Amino acid sequence: MILGGVNWLIKNPNIHIALGFSRPKQKKSLITYLDKIGHKNYLTLVHPLAWISKRVHIGKGAIIYPGVHIDVDIKVGDFCLINKLVTIGHDTIINDFVTLSPSVNIGGFNQISKGVEFGINSASIQYISFGEWSTIGAGSIVIRDVPDGATVVGNPARRIR
Repeated sequence: MILGGVNWLIKNPNIHIALGFSRPKQKKSLITYLDKIGHKNYLTLVHPLAWISKRVHIGKGAIIYPGVHIDVDIKVGDFCLINKLVTIGHDTIINDFVTLSPSVNIGGFNQISKGVEFGINSASIQYISFGEWSTIGAGSIVIRDVPDGATVVGNPARRIR
């Protein structure tokens, strides 16, 4: 929902907006549309009760909730949503449009591709690669790389499609 409507947004191009929803594909679609109408101003919101190392890069339009812990040498891409109580291990790269639901735990040296969505309480060990637009089911423990577009669930996580 765009408060004020699309026409209002077109007439107010200097307004900064936040995209406060979690679905990566829908968020990407909305950003593509907003780009077409010429809108380029997005808020990056970081709650003051999030602990973030000084050696972290956070992209535009990202939203980071309270209780988040982001370790050193991490890149958070554009339009990511990092929900409450998430922990992210060192040397991890998180690309654009990623959603980390509440209480997700990511090990160090992970590569998280564009559009990956992690369900609540899911986790990974270190050195895992997550393919573009993949989905990690709630409560899943990922111990192997996840291919593009895959959905994995369980402990250990296994591909279901």
